This record gives sequence, C-alpha cells and structure tokens, in this order.
Amino acid sequence: MRDPFDYQLDLLADDLIQESADAKRSQRGWYVTLALIVLAALGILWAIHSWNVKTAQSNLGGEEGVLYDGVYYIYAGSGFPLPNEVKVPRGIFAYTPGEEPELLVSTRDYALNTLFPCWDVNGQGLYFVDGWDNTLWCMDLDTREVRLIYDLPAAPDPLEETEGMTWKQVLSGEYREAHQASTDYNPCMFVQYLDEERIILLCSDGVEDFFLTLDCRTGEVLDKQTEEPPELTEPQEGTLAYEARRLGLPEGSVETEEGEAYYWSVALTDKWLFYGKEWPNEDPRIADYQFQFLAMDVDTGESYLVSEEVKPHIAVTDGVWFYTCGDATDCYKLEYTPEGIPCGLTLVENDI
Repeated sequence: MRDPFDYQLDLLADDLIQESADAKRSQRGWYVTLALIVLAALGILWAIHSWNVKTAQSNLGGEEGVLYDGVYYIYAGSGFPLPNEVKVPRGIFAYTPGEEPELLVSTRDYALNTLFPCWDVNGQGLYFVDGWDNTLWCMDLDTREVRLIYDLPAAPDPLEETEGMTWKQVLSGEYREAHQASTDYNPCMFVQYLDEERIILLCSDGVEDFFLTLDCRTGEVLDKQTEEPPELTEPQEGTLAYEARRLGLPEGSVETEEGEAYYWSVALTDKWLFYGKEWPNEDPRIADYQFQFLAMDVDTGESYLVSEEVKPHIAVTDGVWFYTCGDATDCYKLEYTPEGIPCGLTLVENDI
C-alpha cells in the first residue's frame, strides 16, 4: 500500500510543476505583450516620420513672406504637419507671378529654424541663419552665390569643466552645478531686424543672451547689448504699425455710428495702408456681418473700397502684387482707377 506521505509529495510536486508552467506562460505572455508594445511604438514612430513624405503637398503654405523687387520670398514647410498644410520642411523659395517657385535655400543643406525668424531679404541679398553651427549667410539674388557673413562664437559648455575634476570637487557639488548649468547651454541665433545697412540678431553664446548689430555687407560687429534695441521695441517710421498709429486707424472692436465694428491693419505701401473693417448687418437674414477691405491714403487719411470678397488678415504687397497669407498663400494683382486709387484685386494664382 502506498504511503500517504508519498502521495502528498506527488501532489505537491504536481502543484509546483503547474505553478512553474503557469509562471513560464505568464512570463512568455508578458514578453509577447512587451514585444507588441515595442512594435506598436515603432510603427507609430515610422508613421509619423513617413507622414511628412507621404502627404507632402506641392504648395508653399501660408507663411508670411517678403516681397522685394517684384519677387515674393517665402519659407515653406515650417512647424508640425497639420491637415491642409505643407508637410515637408523644404526651405526658402522665390516666387515670381506666372512662374514656378524656385528653391533657393534647402533644409537639406542648412538647418533653418521652423519656429523662430531665421531669414530676411534686402538689396544685398537673402540672409539666413544655419542653426547647426549658428552661422549667418547671405545669398546674392543675381548669381545665387552664398557667402558667410558671421560665425557666432560659443562659450565653453559647462560640462567640459567636469572632465578634469577631482573627487573632492565632485563631492563638493561642483560637478552637479556644472551639469545643471549645462542643461541650459544652448547657443543660438535668430534674425530680428534687417535694413539696407544693418542686421540685428538675437543671440545666445550658450551662457549669455544678447542682441548683436552687424554691418550686413561686411559682417562687422557694430553693437552688442543685452537690452532690446529701439528698432525692436518702438514702431519704426514707414512700418505698418507706425503708419496705422499715425493715421489713427483703430485696432480691434470700436463703437461706431453703425454699431460695434472691428478693424485690423493688413499691409502697407508708400502711398496706401490696407485694412479690413467688419460690422454687424442690420438684416441678419442676409449675413451676420458685413465686410469691407479698404485702402487709406497715407497722406490724406481718406479711405476707398478695394474689395468685399477678399478678406485678408495678413498680407504682403508692394503696390502692384498683393499676397494674402493664411491657410495658404494667394497671389493677387492690385487694380487702380485712372486717378491711381486702389479699386480691386484680381486673382493671379491660388494656393501657390
């Protein structure tokens, strides 16, 4: 007859074997789950990475550009991709009405910042900052030749100070302080202002922030200061903000004889300030609001109707061509009366 104790041992052994098998199955299940999570994460990353390429569009987007000498310069493809926007950061383009856009500076060759101003145009050429090494370049718009204007010196990374530290310095907290300082170390350079003689850059050498004024032809440093220059803090004569203020154009909601109206300035030429006006319609069955796009004579202050169909909030014009910026960029030609008063906008190309 079998010993009951042996029988209990057999049952215990069976339980242990079963528990071990369950544990192995649980462990294998966890490995499988982890593998699926990793594969799913890789799939999501691949989808995000390839989304830019798969959904790339041929338009130049709705960034505000620079109109110079009849050519419109625009930075295409900034920011995180959203529906109906340019999905691939590509660079700075030049557009002439009736012609195909020309890529001047590619993001494949230079690290153009997608969030902060990194370029501008004047009579000397197209200026842009390469964010990889914080260098300022200028492209001659006639020859397309590129030359280096300025190379920002970077301060030493505080992390470099830890390389030769003794164990006493490590224990004293100097090592930790250097590491904390290194987390804020970020040399960078952005374009803030450009005229025909000077360019003002907002810079950081990694430790200190400052404004740098350069001769835009030679790259010579003219001024360095930590306070914002007047060109950045005060509306400059001849700018949209300056002329709108000088002419008394209200911004935002204003009580008028027609009720509460909303005004916003849009663009400026030597002769005309363009602005929008919106106010409630007396007959809500027709529309909630009435809208007019107007031009104000900067000498007399008189306003004239340009359009009741085109409703720009941001635009760039030289008095001949008129580019509206929003979800996309549209090119119009300004029409004038025989007396030289703006009277209409003719669409040249939609969504360039």
